[in-house]
Amino acid sequence: MEGADSLTTFSHEIYGADVQKGVNVEDINIGDRVFGFSADRLATFQRVSASMVQKAEQGDVPEELVTLLLAYATAIHGLTTLARVEAGEIVLILHGPGDAGAATITISKKTKAQTYVAVRSVEEAARVAAAFDLPTENIIPQLDSNLMMRLKERTGGRVSDVIFSSAYVSPTISHECWRQIAAFVRFIEIGRKTSLRRSTLDTLPTSPGASYLAFDVLDLYRQKERLLSDYLLTATSLYRQKLIPAIGPVEKRNFADFDKAIAAFAYAFATKKTVIEYIELVDGLGLPVMPQRSKFTFNTCATYFLVGCLGGIGRCLTAWMIERGARRFAFMSRSGLGNEQTAACIHGLEARGIVCQIIKGDACNKSDIDVAIRSIPSESPDGLFHTMSVDDWQTSIALKAPAAVNLDQAFAEIDIDFFVFTSFTSGILGTPGQGNYAAGNSFLDNLARSRVARGQRAVSLVLPMAQSVGVVAENPEIEAALRRKGIHGINETHLLEALEAAIATQATTKPADHIVVGMDPSKLKGSLSRSDVTDSFWIEDARFKAVPQAIDSRGS
Repeated sequence: MEGADSLTTFSHEIYGADVQKGVNVEDINIGDRVFGFSADRLATFQRVSASMVQKAEQGDVPEELVTLLLAYATAIHGLTTLARVEAGEIVLILHGPGDAGAATITISKKTKAQTYVAVRSVEEAARVAAAFDLPTENIIPQLDSNLMMRLKERTGGRVSDVIFSSAYVSPTISHECWRQIAAFVRFIEIGRKTSLRRSTLDTLPTSPGASYLAFDVLDLYRQKERLLSDYLLTATSLYRQKLIPAIGPVEKRNFADFDKAIAAFAYAFATKKTVIEYIELVDGLGLPVMPQRSKFTFNTCATYFLVGCLGGIGRCLTAWMIERGARRFAFMSRSGLGNEQTAACIHGLEARGIVCQIIKGDACNKSDIDVAIRSIPSESPDGLFHTMSVDDWQTSIALKAPAAVNLDQAFAEIDIDFFVFTSFTSGILGTPGQGNYAAGNSFLDNLARSRVARGQRAVSLVLPMAQSVGVVAENPEIEAALRRKGIHGINETHLLEALEAAIATQATTKPADHIVVGMDPSKLKGSLSRSDVTDSFWIEDARFKAVPQAIDSRGS
């Protein structure tokens, strides 16, 4: 399983039995076990050119065969065909190529080149040194942008003759290595140049004779079949002669666990290589099927207590609740009916037969909260739907935290159906220049987690910008600022679907304490590829390592 291609062609290396063959195929018979290259859709039946497969022999380990093909094909093409590495040359392998990087270390050592490897941490340095039998001085912790200087310190002032990189190497490191590149150095870069990484390097050399050579091994599959066929033969021969090891350790997973395999994927050296196998499933255990989403309905007899919700997004949510059966509301507002827009909203609801109770008060004042709850008629059972108004979203944590705590305490002993905080992605992303706002949202996220840990109902609905309603829709300059960060917005329909999910999850046996909205990889890919994106700081954050991977899996 490889992580750099589109989900529709996620399998590249295969092992299985031949069930059909062309009339001109002589070396393989029906029933033979074969292995090789095939860019397909994880199908159980795949049609492939005979030159792209080899017949398995007795003693071959299937999971080892399929793990070495792409990795060694990449290493051989990069080091042998393109860079033409010679014995004694210095090869620097940057952190990020994953399995191909591991194979490159092996091929580099086999050619008797001086092999140096950049790693992310001291712990990884020890692991790589042990896995590839490298001297510790040949492992360079990639702790800052002074990688080339650290290399010179270990080589007596010599620079690398070949730099092996990938599209997943940190852009900072790639830029620095290329900026300091010496004459006649070959810079090899593998992998797809996606919308996130396509400007990694200015490919014009900064030194005479320096070469920038980029390729994706999957393009060889599509355009240079003969080359890839030769690499298949070479890698297989070296493996059977025990001159190169398989890529490992290997972890086999059933196709039913494909999502777990994706989540575990990593681009580090010496990490697990995942092999997907098809096992005949028994006892009714099969592929997980998404349950049909049930339509949530509100209790027509209950009174729903809303804080704010009389402007922007709040009106949208109220209308949706009415559509799902809600008929009684108690609105708590600082201004009451003093605002013309608010009064018009309430009159419109009452004209539709909706029972509206307006409670003037400040949610930051606990006594106001207590008075508000006591004023709700006891004949209409209480439920809670809490969401900060759009205006409150713009305030600091001083307005968010006290109100949330007051509501938490006020309903501590009351059995409620659901409790929803609306948070914003800044609490997770940590938006620069908005520390107080991010802290306020983070507080809501953690308060929801605390309630769930106490066995109470709560969920924090973490929203991106809403494009059609609310403060972002009313302030183009705010939308422009968010767009520059590569964040895509959601429309009213998506917002309401997210709200329904937040409410519904609280009735399950394993409720979520927060739900993050707006992380659709295909939409993020479109957002990040816009020309006005200049501040997508969060994409390099290690906490979101799965996001670029998911985006890249959507293809170029």
